[in-house]
Amino acid sequence: NGKIFCTSIASLSHISKIPGIHRSNNRLQTCLDTIHANYRNPLTLEQLADICCLSPSYLTKIFKDSFKVTPIQYLINYRIERACHMLLQEDLSIEDIALKNGFNSANYFSRIFKQVVGISPKKYRHEEHIEMVNSKESQQLIVHYEVLE
Repeated sequence: NGKIFCTSIASLSHISKIPGIHRSNNRLQTCLDTIHANYRNPLTLEQLADICCLSPSYLTKIFKDSFKVTPIQYLINYRIERACHMLLQEDLSIEDIALKNGFNSANYFSRIFKQVVGISPKKYRHEEHIEMVNSKESQQLIVHYEVLE
């Protein structure tokens, strides 16, 4: 269940890479580019709005109309997506992953991760590790079986 949610976050956070989606609105593109380039840093709605030369309320409206989430929720989702990758691919502590993805503490990161994904980062890492090991074992069995035939 956590993997499915992280996959859906990944598809949402790569909206800007889909050809033709809101390319005409340079301000939205600027906002997306800013989030992707600076997600590790503290970002506020006001800062994003200033960068895009829009009011915070108007940026929220057009962002939500286009992407079904607010700019800040998109930022959080993007941070969580990046953290999901790090939880599986790197041997970093939860605290290090939190700090590398723009969260100011491991506790805050864990709370937000659980709200968004539905399980704690530690449980996500453990469950996905077990799934990866089982997947590798079943692939080895298939290869071994094919070699025997």
